[in-house]
Amino acid sequence: MRIGEVIREGAIRHRLHARDRDGVVGELMDALVTSGGLPAAFREEALIAVFKREALGATALGCGIAVPHARFARTRDFLGAFGVSEGGLPFDAPDGSPVHAVFLLLSPTGLSEDHLRLMGAIAQLTRSSSFVKEALAAPTAAALRTLLLSAEEFGGDGGPAEQDEPAFI
Repeated sequence: MRIGEVIREGAIRHRLHARDRDGVVGELMDALVTSGGLPAAFREEALIAVFKREALGATALGCGIAVPHARFARTRDFLGAFGVSEGGLPFDAPDGSPVHAVFLLLSPTGLSEDHLRLMGAIAQLTRSSSFVKEALAAPTAAALRTLLLSAEEFGGDGGPAEQDEPAFI
């Protein structure tokens, strides 16, 4: 499975409107709902899970990338959204730089090893100075999707994220 497979086509925001961490998490959670990845009835519960995780420590990786995430007991599949901020966001990054590329991830609770692989694959993107530049230069959400589809494979057997109906508990 690839990073781009976890993030449904409709869950990509070419240009984020929010200007702070909490606003961006909410905006990307809305993208998960409108894309059909997350039932609206679970939105608030998922937000709370992500904010609880965020309270444990910032999820910015440096090099302009942040990955707010949580393990979410209501899903059996990995769910993701992705957005780009032209102006950059304050996210308490370890390198002090603003965040331009934000991945929002919800992982099933029973797939800890796959969760770590997915996080590692995203962390690999920070090793390439070109990823954020390419994301900022992408003219459309479709171009961002192409960029994500070319991202690293992380393995795992959490099921295809592209399926029409993710499994929920």
